[in-house]
Amino acid sequence: MMNEIKKLFLDFDGPILDNRQKYAALHRHLLRDAGGQALGADEYWSLKRTRVPETEILQRCGVHESQWDDYLRRRQAGIENEEVLTLDEVGVPTWLVERSRTCAIYLVTLRKRRATLLAQLDRLELLHLFDAVLSEDANDGSASVKVRLMAPYVNSAKHAVLVGDTEAD
Repeated sequence: MMNEIKKLFLDFDGPILDNRQKYAALHRHLLRDAGGQALGADEYWSLKRTRVPETEILQRCGVHESQWDDYLRRRQAGIENEEVLTLDEVGVPTWLVERSRTCAIYLVTLRKRRATLLAQLDRLELLHLFDAVLSEDANDGSASVKVRLMAPYVNSAKHAVLVGDTEAD
């Protein structure tokens, strides 16, 4: 089947990047400021994998409900902080290089800061592997954004595949 694929659309966080360290470190840092007890990385990721809402995680960590909005705002702002992004690890570079020789690869992501995304791709030496980077600043994070970003590049679903790891994908 891979030989038939002409266009490959890849989500960034998850399928290409292992971002568990980033999220766990951000969790620990923000919990200190919110007065909660941070979970260990394994426990935190066990909850995230089973899609436990962040507010429930905060509750389990002893953070008072009055702190939740501030925590969530700071978490969203911190996810794409350049220093925090250095904790991301590339998970599949050999596979990406091999696929880039046989099909067009498009990175499609709901990251909210395009300049930061492009800088990270360049730093990780991945930018050259993509025929296009499909993203936009300050998007609403919905599946419809990905559909709109991909639409100009998809002329047939027969030879195109999207690889992602969330409901939006």
